[in-house]
Amino acid sequence: CLKYPIMYVDPSGHSPKGWQWLLYGIGAAFVVEAAGMAIIGTVVVAAFGAGALIGPLAVGAGGAIVVGAIGYAVGGSMSYYNYHQNILVKDYISKYARDAADAADIYKSFEGKIRLKTSRGNVNTYRYYDDINAFARGRYLTNTTTTNPIDDLVLYNNKATYLAKWNLPKGTQYLTGKIVVSPVGAIQYFVGNANWLVVIP
Repeated sequence: CLKYPIMYVDPSGHSPKGWQWLLYGIGAAFVVEAAGMAIIGTVVVAAFGAGALIGPLAVGAGGAIVVGAIGYAVGGSMSYYNYHQNILVKDYISKYARDAADAADIYKSFEGKIRLKTSRGNVNTYRYYDDINAFARGRYLTNTTTTNPIDDLVLYNNKATYLAKWNLPKGTQYLTGKIVVSPVGAIQYFVGNANWLVVIP
């Protein structure tokens, strides 16, 4: 180690190297680990990779490798999350749709991503309905009040004569996402098990 064992390492006994080379080697190992874990969509790797790699290793080309590995890890995690959500949404709709046509209508009522959520607390929502096509115990709710519900919300022949306020109690599972072609950008909730709903006077 050229008489400086603190500054150099010499694994072979023939070629002393600075400690920075050892650190870069460790960093490279973390990069490989991060990339491998990303393939199976492990969320932990984002925090692990960021904490372990950012710092003295993120220099020059090494920094690009580090950032790329972290991005790859996060991307793999998000892909797995989206894939898992798609399965959960499909299963939920299959469970609560009245038939194939109803299932298709549920999908068509959302724009973009649909997520299955479980309320962590009481969630207040609104229900527009009439006494012919859509009764108060309906499954479509929204977080938005509007003066023009027929145009702003997806109501399926609902004339929206009445407005009721509903509460989704803690533990309620529901689908949520943007309402298709809503000019006010409203979010809607689809509750398969309507018995969970609690009307708020």
